[in-house]
Amino acid sequence: MGRAALLAVLGLLVTAPVAVAGPPWSAPRSVSSPALFVSDPRVVFDSSGRAYATWRFSETWHVSVREPDAAEFGPERSAPNLVTPLFAHGFDRVLGLDQRARGRRLVSLRARFGRPDGSFGRPDTISTYEQANGYPSLAVFDRALVAWAQQGARGRRIVRAAIRRGRAGFGRPVTLSGRGRAREFVAAASAGVLFVAWERAGRIEARVRRIGRGWGPVRRIGPASRGSTTFRAAFSGRRGYLAWLARTNESEVLRVAVLPTARTRFRAPQTIATIERDPLTEAHGPVLVPIRERDALLAWTGWDGAAWRVRAAETGPGARFGAPADVSPPGEQAVLGDAGAVPPSSEPVAVPHTVLVVWSRLDAVGEVGDRIRATVRPPGGTFGPPEDVSDLDRARLPDLAFDHRLHRWTAVWSQRMGPDQGVPQSQITTFLRSSTRPG
Repeated sequence: MGRAALLAVLGLLVTAPVAVAGPPWSAPRSVSSPALFVSDPRVVFDSSGRAYATWRFSETWHVSVREPDAAEFGPERSAPNLVTPLFAHGFDRVLGLDQRARGRRLVSLRARFGRPDGSFGRPDTISTYEQANGYPSLAVFDRALVAWAQQGARGRRIVRAAIRRGRAGFGRPVTLSGRGRAREFVAAASAGVLFVAWERAGRIEARVRRIGRGWGPVRRIGPASRGSTTFRAAFSGRRGYLAWLARTNESEVLRVAVLPTARTRFRAPQTIATIERDPLTEAHGPVLVPIRERDALLAWTGWDGAAWRVRAAETGPGARFGAPADVSPPGEQAVLGDAGAVPPSSEPVAVPHTVLVVWSRLDAVGEVGDRIRATVRPPGGTFGPPEDVSDLDRARLPDLAFDHRLHRWTAVWSQRMGPDQGVPQSQITTFLRSSTRPG
């Protein structure tokens, strides 16, 4: 082979966006015992670098813990009936919420603190009420904020909230919206500011609270779909972001509203994407990622006219999101799983962050995930080629967390292993799986 031809081949090997098999991701490991279905996989790190993986099989929850310097998760344990993901809260602890039935109509919403061995402490009851639709929403910063909906008189669905300060436990619940039928809702918390948003009668409404003051008035933010809205909320510094995906039978619209620093009123919403296509059956909510000091990255699953693609947009001047960029490769059906961002070690928060996005590549008919993939955007750079996180096949629903102590990522997902056609249901085996990557 001539010198010019050899250089050309080497150039293709360097620049072509081929999947990276194996490294930098570790070989996938099974976390759970085999089950018929594994759903709602989640992973979170506490302040010591201990990883907690949770998942659901049928109606029962399970948890497994990986010690900071260990390569594998430990044995699985039974977990409470969790209705929120776990969040790091305080030293060496994680916090989630569970529910317990009280008779035929009432439920108790309870705070549950996880211990380093994967067990959970005594429940702290926040409120007992007649349950309405939807799951509670939990947000954690220095304080913890929980919001939920409960059934009221004459069919009303009331939005209520409670705040936990330090070790004093959750305070007395307050009513944020007592009119109409509030549906999906979300809570968000940062230093000195909290907000709760919900959908009522096809409109997004919210209330904001600055620490040291009471809850502000109900503010209307923008349009939504009745009962078919997926919320995401986050703070970047003290600037708040609220994203919602409103669905109909034939299309979806993704919008974002920004809560400026030191304000209690959201700006007018910005329409990010309109997807004129029947929505995916696979779960595909958007993800908000804080980057730099007050900016954010928004990732979602969009349609490019031929395939489902993972896309992302980032805030620029005026806190408006810029033009979207494709994250997953062309010609590949993909559905977003999760995303995260971390600053370079020992650098101030104002510098660009490393961003990692993880998704599930869909099968040939674009319905069910078959492989977990990821891509990294270095500080100041662009998203790189896709990396294979899992092996084949039927891998789906990835979740992601970053260990600041050892500076590494961990992904978990659900994966069915072995044949599932022509075999008894009792022989179908699905696992929670995991893999790690240096940060």
